[in-house]
Amino acid sequence: MQNWSLPLDFYILWRTVFAVLRREGAY
Repeated sequence: MQNWSLPLDFYILWRTVFAVLRREGAY
């Protein structure tokens, strides 16, 4: 379970950070 849970959490975290950057106009 950890084999897919870790990448999944990282993917969600990356999407969240990327969305915040877009909202702030950094991208």
